[in-house]
Amino acid sequence: MAGNKANETPEAQGASDVVTNEIPTWVQLVLDSNKSVIDAFKDCVKSIEDLIKSNKDVIESNEKAKEGSGIIVESNSVVVQSIELFREKGGELVDRIIKATEPKEEGESVIEISINPDAKYVVVEGRKFADRFNEGKIFIAGEDVTHLGEGRLKNLLSQGLIKEK
Repeated sequence: MAGNKANETPEAQGASDVVTNEIPTWVQLVLDSNKSVIDAFKDCVKSIEDLIKSNKDVIESNEKAKEGSGIIVESNSVVVQSIELFREKGGELVDRIIKATEPKEEGESVIEISINPDAKYVVVEGRKFADRFNEGKIFIAGEDVTHLGEGRLKNLLSQGLIKEK
């Protein structure tokens, strides 16, 4: 059985047929490198998964912001319509405000006030005021002031200092 290699000793088989359990260094380096590449790839996959989750959160947040923006746009539209309406109709109001803030002559008031010549006018409870022409004279609550004249009565009525009794 000299021709059967299975029965021969390793020395008899020759150096090319020697079996060893040792891994060559270059093979070990390739395996270690491949392990590092695989670990890096796993880290990369984890980072990509985190990025996808983050992007989903951003998209969801953007959708909510878009909804909020729609509400703001609707609100702004209402404000613009109100401003346009004010421009159309507000001219008269502005004219009235300007007229109301112009300096008044003696006895003239912002609000059109009429004096009833048959009524009696008294100082309102909790109020008092000085007489313009009689220094030191103070009119107090409940005091009759009908004699002050129409212009002065209108002025006092507009200030809420007197009332018709």
